[in-house]
Amino acid sequence: MKIVVADDLPASALDLLRAEGWEVDARTGRTPDQLAGDLADADAIVVRSATKVTAPLIAAAPRLRVIARAGTGVDNVDVPAASARGIVVMNAPGANSISVAELALGQMLALARHLPAADAAMKQGKWEKKKFLGEELRDKTLGLAGLGRIGQEVARRAASFDMRLIAHDPFISEQVARDLGVELVSMDDLFARADYISLHMPSNEKTRHIVDAARLAKAKKGIRLVNTARGDLIDEGALADAIEALRPAMGNRVFGCDICQEVCPFTRRFAIASSEPDYRPGRREALPVMANPPDARRVPPRIHDRAPDGAPTWLSGTGSPDLVDLMGMSRPQWDVFAHGRAVRRAGYAGFLRNVAIALGNWGAPAAVPPLAVALNHDEPLVRAHAAWALGRVGGQAALRALAARVDTDPSVRIELAAALEGLRGRDAGRGQTVSSG
Repeated sequence: MKIVVADDLPASALDLLRAEGWEVDARTGRTPDQLAGDLADADAIVVRSATKVTAPLIAAAPRLRVIARAGTGVDNVDVPAASARGIVVMNAPGANSISVAELALGQMLALARHLPAADAAMKQGKWEKKKFLGEELRDKTLGLAGLGRIGQEVARRAASFDMRLIAHDPFISEQVARDLGVELVSMDDLFARADYISLHMPSNEKTRHIVDAARLAKAKKGIRLVNTARGDLIDEGALADAIEALRPAMGNRVFGCDICQEVCPFTRRFAIASSEPDYRPGRREALPVMANPPDARRVPPRIHDRAPDGAPTWLSGTGSPDLVDLMGMSRPQWDVFAHGRAVRRAGYAGFLRNVAIALGNWGAPAAVPPLAVALNHDEPLVRAHAAWALGRVGGQAALRALAARVDTDPSVRIELAAALEGLRGRDAGRGQTVSSG
């Protein structure tokens, strides 16, 4: 029997298969064509989340008898195509229930105590204890969207924090919910009542974008949203819009996720989304907590067409600005851009500070030129955050830009020196030759 393992599995799992005398072909990163060729004489395929077992792939495997997913759900498998061939599709629904439940509680605690923001502040040499006092989970209402295996494990652990538990799950009986101390409610009621919402649903036609603009508008002010299930449960564009707009009806939102869609709106928009004047890097109202976000370096800011006179098209009301354009925005351009928008509350310098943070977190070499220009900005606030962002991006170009300013800008010398020192230390640790010329 030949088994193709297309995604990462622990060596101990592979040893168990080989101990049965089966041939195991365990390699990751295969293209669909390569995988189809390897499946030509395979009896079984084992996947996790990365590999999609599509109808064409199934058709290329005439001997295939079993499709196994080492995890919860089978949404990356074309089940109808497999069933038409009489192929067994199986998964391991309880294998990671405890791990995911603990992760969900960990993210709730991180949101409650502002841990990402506090960590970011400490790394900038700041000690702001009073700012990050946070709140207790005790007596808060946790809304579980899904009360299956993982949802039930989350409920048991949340109960030990003395949280009030409500849930929406049309497939769970009242008796099961009562035994867990959970009140079953509608999805709209769950959003209206919960202080924290944790998603534990499969991805299908009925659940895709179940968290949309309409539900977010009904949500309780100050809600914390945690997603450790599937990225497409949330309309991430609507969530980003809600944060960016900062409408009074939306209140202050925070978002914790372990998984998002392939191109997440937050990779470009999260810093700009916070328009409050006292915004700081990592402030909880704007900065998503992402355990495994998409690699921002693969999602560059859009470079939009420009008008014939060379002005960005978004200044005339067409298109939308990218981060590179925004970083070079003059004060008159800002006045045009911000007119009638919630971002005006941040002020000109505060907005550019947020853009610098976003560029730093993007981290691509293309971020260096606009940040280097921002080191000469009139506002010390903008210069300081540009220095921080260059330290995040790294590379020789960023190093040279920081070195050129460190002795000529006393107003932000500490920030410049810290970024330069961190960048030199990082490159030296990699064995690179570092120079400031």
